[in-house]
Amino acid sequence: MHAVGHLGRRMRLSAAALLAAVMPMALGACAGGPASPEPAPTATASPIPTATSTPLPTSAPSTPTPTVAPLPTPTPLPPGTFLATVAVQPSAAIRSGPGTDMPVIAQEPAGTSDLFNAWYRRGDDPPVPDYKTGALETWSQDWYRLAGGRGWIHSSHLEGFEPSGMAQFNWTPPPVRDVPIPPAGRHRIVISLLRQHLWAFNGSQLVYDTVIGTGRPELPTLLGTYHVFYKTSPYRMVSDWPYGSPYWYAPAWVDYVMEFISGGYFIHDAPWRTRWGPGANLAAGSHGCVNVPMPLMAQLYRWTNLGDEVVVQNT
Repeated sequence: MHAVGHLGRRMRLSAAALLAAVMPMALGACAGGPASPEPAPTATASPIPTATSTPLPTSAPSTPTPTVAPLPTPTPLPPGTFLATVAVQPSAAIRSGPGTDMPVIAQEPAGTSDLFNAWYRRGDDPPVPDYKTGALETWSQDWYRLAGGRGWIHSSHLEGFEPSGMAQFNWTPPPVRDVPIPPAGRHRIVISLLRQHLWAFNGSQLVYDTVIGTGRPELPTLLGTYHVFYKTSPYRMVSDWPYGSPYWYAPAWVDYVMEFISGGYFIHDAPWRTRWGPGANLAAGSHGCVNVPMPLMAQLYRWTNLGDEVVVQNT
């Protein structure tokens, strides 16, 4: 009984093994033969698109850079000279000497550039119009000498200035210009409003010669011929105008006065004044009196006699 039982189990196991071996073969026969490996699909390369280049827009031809010519090297001026240009219209007067009282010998047209080799400051010359504004130039009375001895031109008619360090030209102006000379043995005081200058004569002899300050344009020193009729020292000046008037001034003492026109027109010293000579009446004019600097006023006071003639002229 036991032997048959073991034999039966071995037979079942063998049948199972046989079935396991035969099953794939049967499956293969049903499929029509042995299974062949399936070939891998061939990858078809897609064509790479050809890049079509778009032409760039044609740019305008470039403008050539202009060639800048180098500036010419200025020619050095001769030593002791400077350059200036005539700026007054239509021309500037060339005079024989540095002064408006010197003869005009030629005219230099506006825009002319000239070489100059000297300058001179004329302390008693009247103001001239400035070429820019036309106003009287009350400060600068400088004259420039043209190179080559051609004459002198006033600095207010020129653009350009003498170089610093150039010494002033040594020139002596004529002592008397356009003034009436008294007869021999007679005193005469001559006052020029244009030049702001005073000369005192004993006959043809010039005794005193000085810059002064006279009346402002709205209160001028009066033109004419007069005589000294009053002298005193010292003297207290008192305003004829009331307080609040633009012409009022505080009382002030002066050392010497000589009255020559009634109503308070004096020749006197003026310790408050700082501006003398040409343009003094325009920049800081008096109330009609003639201001004379010290110590010359003291000398003039002692020299002048009552009755001496005083001539006030414009030139």
